[in-house]
Amino acid sequence: ADKALAFGGIRAIFLKNGLRGIFAMKYAHAIVSASGRLSLPAGFRKAVGLERGGNVVIALDGREMHIMTTAEAVARAQALSRRLLKGKPKFSLDDFIAERHREAERE
Repeated sequence: ADKALAFGGIRAIFLKNGLRGIFAMKYAHAIVSASGRLSLPAGFRKAVGLERGGNVVIALDGREMHIMTTAEAVARAQALSRRLLKGKPKFSLDDFIAERHREAERE
């Protein structure tokens, strides 16, 4: 079987044009229990480094949910910050913290 499809359950591949270019999205069928528990397919967990479990971020986008590792969410936020703050040297985290310290001293 094609390794891209070896995830079990209902499988399909769709092309998606995202922030990092065009890539294939893999889908699998899963069930959410009445208590809200969701079991992720082992192949999906392995693909993102969650073989032994770990922390994730769940984003709600309209009627879609997106699950990503915390590390991936941080990396995306950092990339977005770099893109938005490019060429603006006074908008760093260090500048932000220094400003907060100055405000606290004034109080």
